[in-house]
Amino acid sequence: MLLDGYRTPTGRARRERTKIRIDAPTADGRKDNRKLAELAFHDRMTGLAKAGAEPDAKPGRTFAEQAAWFVQHRLPRHKGKEREEPVIPKLVAVFGPYPLAAITRTLVTELWITPRLTMPTRVAKARFTAAREIQAGPRTVNREVAVLKTIMQSATPDYLEASPLYGMPELKTTTPKRRLMTPEEEQRLLAVMALDDKALFLLALDSLVRMMDVLDLKRADDHGRTAWIEDPKAGGGIEGPISTRARTALDAWYKVRPKT
Repeated sequence: MLLDGYRTPTGRARRERTKIRIDAPTADGRKDNRKLAELAFHDRMTGLAKAGAEPDAKPGRTFAEQAAWFVQHRLPRHKGKEREEPVIPKLVAVFGPYPLAAITRTLVTELWITPRLTMPTRVAKARFTAAREIQAGPRTVNREVAVLKTIMQSATPDYLEASPLYGMPELKTTTPKRRLMTPEEEQRLLAVMALDDKALFLLALDSLVRMMDVLDLKRADDHGRTAWIEDPKAGGGIEGPISTRARTALDAWYKVRPKT
């Protein structure tokens, strides 16, 4: 059990064994054991108070320090680390100097949510598009704040009794209406695409796979009539069908592509 507020000589959160099992085979048994654990916790905390033991103050820690620890020890195990990692330096730039306990819902709203929703962000020029300015939508902001919440939660119980952001509601979102590409738009794109872009575009389009999921396609992933999509957003791997025109485009690309 965790003894709230008390620490070991090395500064870690203080925990003690209760010898109460947590794996009782029945729901009633687990409920009874939970009551025993709560009584044991109450008795131990009362005993410490009667003995004059004073709770230790939580050690100070800034958001930048916690974020650095999170990147080293927690992020590598996250399934969505590729999408979370780029957000963290931006969060550190805003909240880095603040003590963890000072990062409240109000502060997050003032320093992150409102600016992200109202201030345009310049998007770099892509291959076929000019540089432009866009504003983040509620879905994007919710994903960013979720990363912030995860970092804050990782500071409990060593530096925070509880995260100030726990239970913070997300922004309301609406599902945008999907627009399908017309055949005319498709043909205009194909007419100006390079061989590699055309092959990957047709593979993604005809197999109903996200474009981002086929960008790392390897020759070994091409099985003739299907292609192995190694890391789709939904997780795992999938075998996507290769249409006749995608097959033609891939073969044309392979003629000029290194065999990798």
